[in-house]
Amino acid sequence: MSSDHARRRRLPPLVALRAFEATARHLSATAAADELAVTQSAISRQLGQLETLLGLRLFDRLHRGLALTPAGESLARTLADCFDRIAATVAALAGDPARLELKAPPTLVTRWLMPRLKRFEAQQPGIDLQVVTQWNCSDITRDMVDAGIIYAAAPPAGLPYLLLFPELLMPVAAPGMVPALDRAVLLHPNTDRLDWRRWADATGHGALDLERGHIFDTFDAAVRAAEGGHGIAMADVNLIGDDLGLGRLVAVAEPPVPSGFSYWLVWRPAVAERPALKQFRDWIAAESASAAQVGQGHPGR
Repeated sequence: MSSDHARRRRLPPLVALRAFEATARHLSATAAADELAVTQSAISRQLGQLETLLGLRLFDRLHRGLALTPAGESLARTLADCFDRIAATVAALAGDPARLELKAPPTLVTRWLMPRLKRFEAQQPGIDLQVVTQWNCSDITRDMVDAGIIYAAAPPAGLPYLLLFPELLMPVAAPGMVPALDRAVLLHPNTDRLDWRRWADATGHGALDLERGHIFDTFDAAVRAAEGGHGIAMADVNLIGDDLGLGRLVAVAEPPVPSGFSYWLVWRPAVAERPALKQFRDWIAAESASAAQVGQGHPGR
């Protein structure tokens, strides 16, 4: 290594950088100490030495915890990316390139992903796919997860992504249980009633009384109530393709209305070249394209 290169590589001690990265991720020296199996005083000492070495303040010490300064945010982003890349390389060298951890919203997993996973497992038996359900899957870098499926108007900045499908809202009910909308029991898949409101505003049903009916805390619960004949649910047609195809549900009014939100597959840049991620991404792209065609056709009407 040349002397110029050695000078450019003059880095702070790795133990101090690890202490800083963990503290920045948790915004807690105590949590960082637990993660690194050292004492809190050791973490504080390393942070102090790093700030002294750089001549910069990396954290603002607040009454209730820590906050990153602009310099701290910049260093934290760089270290997170570097450590991610190191971890991915080590995992590959250790013979674990086929493992993929995915976080996704519970309803999407239950109603869309799990019914399809047997096909993926049959096509790619060598991939160890581990699915974890979580409501908020956007910060996969902080959580050190390989990939996530998020429900959002747009993918989070700084992450590679694949659009799976836009949410398409349509009222549905059990066959033979389709009263007029102004007399029906409305089944709301969320406490804010936003799905019904978006659909009503987009279809000229703004006068519909949305305060009526039952409120559920999950999409799945509202759809199951509709299948049981308890009213009309507002549903994303992409997630009920099987129910429509098998005649468990029928559309009450068409066409479906885009809500402005979509489902996105996102992944950490450090795992972008991992074979397991590439194979899963190709598979789920094909599955989501097929699901979109089914949803737009509304079988079972």
